[in-house]
Amino acid sequence: MSDDEDEFSLRTFARDAVMPHCCLNELDMKRIPTAKLGGLTVTSWPLSPETVATLMTKYAGRVPAKNIISRGFHSIVDEGCFEDSCLSELDPAPGVSDTSIAFSTTLAHFAIDVTGDASKLKPVTKRPPPDTFATVVYFFPSTCVGGAVTIAHEHQTTTFEALDGCCLAFYSTCDVTVAPITSGHRSFAVYYAAYDLEASAWDDEHFPKAWYAPRPLPSIQELQDASRRDDPEGYIGITVGLETRSLTPTFDSLTGCDKAVVDRLLDAGVFDIALVRAGDDNSDAPARIETFHPRCKAPALVQEISHQTPISEFADDAHEYESPGRFLLVWPKAHRVRMLGYDRTIALLRANVDGAVVDDFGFGSLHGIFEAAFRFFYPQPSTNFRHDPEHITNMMASVLYDHGDVGLIEAFLAVHDWWADDAIMADWLLAVLRRFGAPRFQHRLRTADVSIPFVAQLVRLATAGDRLAQTIASDCVPLWWPRLLHYLVQTVRDTPTAVCRVFDMETGRVS
Repeated sequence: MSDDEDEFSLRTFARDAVMPHCCLNELDMKRIPTAKLGGLTVTSWPLSPETVATLMTKYAGRVPAKNIISRGFHSIVDEGCFEDSCLSELDPAPGVSDTSIAFSTTLAHFAIDVTGDASKLKPVTKRPPPDTFATVVYFFPSTCVGGAVTIAHEHQTTTFEALDGCCLAFYSTCDVTVAPITSGHRSFAVYYAAYDLEASAWDDEHFPKAWYAPRPLPSIQELQDASRRDDPEGYIGITVGLETRSLTPTFDSLTGCDKAVVDRLLDAGVFDIALVRAGDDNSDAPARIETFHPRCKAPALVQEISHQTPISEFADDAHEYESPGRFLLVWPKAHRVRMLGYDRTIALLRANVDGAVVDDFGFGSLHGIFEAAFRFFYPQPSTNFRHDPEHITNMMASVLYDHGDVGLIEAFLAVHDWWADDAIMADWLLAVLRRFGAPRFQHRLRTADVSIPFVAQLVRLATAGDRLAQTIASDCVPLWWPRLLHYLVQTVRDTPTAVCRVFDMETGRVS
């Protein structure tokens, strides 16, 4: 979920979905730290049975930081964890290391566990350092058998078995459980991890919001809203990395966070989801879609187009995944018409309207195809230098008229900035007004971005005696006139023809 609800997008979802709630790194320690723990000097690890017994008796297995003397011991995390990017995996600004939020750590306590006590893996003080967001645990070499550690937060759960010599970082809001230790002991140092906001290389205007908990899954409503926002770079969809480690994963084999992400997308009901095999840059094996989730009911034509289209045209980061890995490719179902293209979409709509086929293209109704087409094919781009329009408007208008849904016609006129673009559309408009009534279209007519050919045809029909055309011309031409003159000034090509048409309009307007 985005920190700013207004900015939530599918890219936000893709980023947050793969952000971990915890991470484990094996540290390459330059030297094994020594320490004086409550008066006992420790120079080697694992701890001897005598040292374990003494510390368990004196401190109940938890030695406070104030009773630990050793500079090297305090700086374990500084020397290893940061360099190995353990905490950096929880960075709110991933991928921009030069401007990541800086971290600092503070030793909380040293602990010995002989039973499987999860409470010892978390600091107990009620007053942590300012801006504390995570806990970091360094596990010393030990004699522990058993004691698997599980870190969980909402839909994310990860279990770690082998921990000696490793640094485990997790958000402080996570739940921690430890399996019973069947023999031996485990010793570890526990640290607070806090943001060092003053040391971060961000200016106040662009400083990212610090995260103090893992990113929750977005609500269904958030996903549905995001599906209606176009990608700023024009891509159809997003990729989502997978935690599931398998050479041949299937949708049924996904577990944990991966399953939760897929289930939430499916519950939103507005996405196509495909499982993709990553490509290999060193061979002729590009990334390719392996399967679509059956609950998405992606039409066969969509699947065919998808298999024929390079994955890089769907999402801008598909190249970041390496073979033989797998990832999810997700796009809003509304993009099906974009994949189909304008001509084939019109052909599909026409075939449905004429009764040749009954195919809603997975939208649930013909109405859904029309709405998706309005979104991706209109408004028609325009420039200051108007040219003879393509029949892109006429083709859709014709299908809409034959379909006979006045609500869709109104929606079409509302989203298409330049629908009144030629003489044919003037004839179409009069047919619509006669069929459905002029009053409901009056405001749209008065504010329409009309073209010179459109108005010239309307005036021509009015002067020929068409009563409805006369009414529209009398009401609207005075309102359109300043805009028409502006278009005339801006037009370079076909100026003589445009002047003649404007003269015809002026003559009709005066008479």
